[in-house]
Amino acid sequence: MLEPINAFLKRRFPRFQRLLRDRYFEPVERLNVELKMVRSGGLQKLLSRFLSGGSAWRSELPVQSPQLIDFSDLFPQEAGRDLAAFLKEQATTFSEGAHAVYFPPKSVKHPAVESFLAGYPPHCGFKLVKRSGGVYESYLSGENQSATHEALTPTPQEQILVAQVLAAHQLGPQLVDLVEFQVGAQRWAVFVVEHLSGRAPTEQEYQEGMDMLRELVRQRVLQTVVAGGFNHKDFQPPDCSQNAILCDGKFSFVDFQSFAVDNYRSYLEQLAREAVEATHFGNESIFRGGKYLYQEIPGTSLLSKRTRGAREEELLRMLGEAGIKLSGRPIFDIGCNVGMMIGLYLKHGAKWCHGWDLEKVVPHTESLLRGLGCTRFSVTGGELSPKRQLMKDIPPFLSPQLEGLFVSYLSIRGHVGWLPQLAEIPWEYLLYEGHKGEGKVTSEQYLDELRALHPALVSCEVVSSGAVQDGDSEERLLYLLRRNG
Repeated sequence: MLEPINAFLKRRFPRFQRLLRDRYFEPVERLNVELKMVRSGGLQKLLSRFLSGGSAWRSELPVQSPQLIDFSDLFPQEAGRDLAAFLKEQATTFSEGAHAVYFPPKSVKHPAVESFLAGYPPHCGFKLVKRSGGVYESYLSGENQSATHEALTPTPQEQILVAQVLAAHQLGPQLVDLVEFQVGAQRWAVFVVEHLSGRAPTEQEYQEGMDMLRELVRQRVLQTVVAGGFNHKDFQPPDCSQNAILCDGKFSFVDFQSFAVDNYRSYLEQLAREAVEATHFGNESIFRGGKYLYQEIPGTSLLSKRTRGAREEELLRMLGEAGIKLSGRPIFDIGCNVGMMIGLYLKHGAKWCHGWDLEKVVPHTESLLRGLGCTRFSVTGGELSPKRQLMKDIPPFLSPQLEGLFVSYLSIRGHVGWLPQLAEIPWEYLLYEGHKGEGKVTSEQYLDELRALHPALVSCEVVSSGAVQDGDSEERLLYLLRRNG
């Protein structure tokens, strides 16, 4: 109603229009936007989010910490004022929305960006959030945003969980990483994502895709955060304002900031329950309802044999004693189970983790890690036998990035022994955890067996040691080894 009056006054009486705009039109328009958000359930969603029980997971998830990529010495000073404008000048193609700019693979012709993307699978593009501030700040751009909309819209860090849910249900691209680009004093959130190409969905394909999105909302896995919910323009046919495409015969919705996670603890606990049969390596307990998880899952209340707190505390103490950090290091986790140590390593800034476990285990490893908001990992399933060529299992893009490699060998030697490939893997540090009942003398004998595998391992030395007792487990010894030469 106000728009035609505003346009008329702007043409005929511009000075009067500017006065009314500042004192009347903009406040009324902002009020209308807020009322629209309230009518579409925005206030109810906010109250549900902050007053409902069982939301302790919000302080724990996503588990993975973002990486900081400093381009201050590689980009000109003006890039620090408007990074989106600078990158668009370097790009052969891009697509732009109200709040972000997407750059397809190999579209930005700048050496620093090309070097950055070389650290990921070749099919990756990246989405730059226009608003500076980093991954923990508001995603939305523009001065006249609805306060309700801004409160409901997840920060880039929180959007990791939304993206992972959509990808898990084959309704969106796979999120590969969330990083911060820094230029001078400014930071921008950047999503590294699987590039999807395809066509606009037909009416039937659109309806089928929207039905699947509505089902996730009905189940309270997700909630919409835009005014009008599914009536918003970004959900309208045929292609949801170019946010929906059909790729390899599947409907994909790429605009994951239109959603927030809802009753996420229930969703995560369901993933964990599905993993119980495949991943528990201890005994059953009648007091715990039969089989139960081997590793504790952050953000849930499910029982487990091993817990995180004591292991994390002792690991950090040992790393500190040795004067090393996990941040920026590639990590191999041999015998990773459902990946909770991978999650811990990513929490402390690991560059990329690759894990190995049985074929029946790794699908749950992947689903649980993604459910926890982890993206910088890959896993391989199969028997860990002496003939296993571990280096052939890692993704090709990871092979040139193994400097400073850290190997995690936790409570696995008793099942597979020392794998001969440990002599060929170019690790710098190896963390060994013994088995229950394994004393100091026995553990040190096993470490001597590791050194005997190959002349290259003879000089590896213990730089820190410790012990941990967690959950139902008995105390286990820990040794941090450094490879010399």
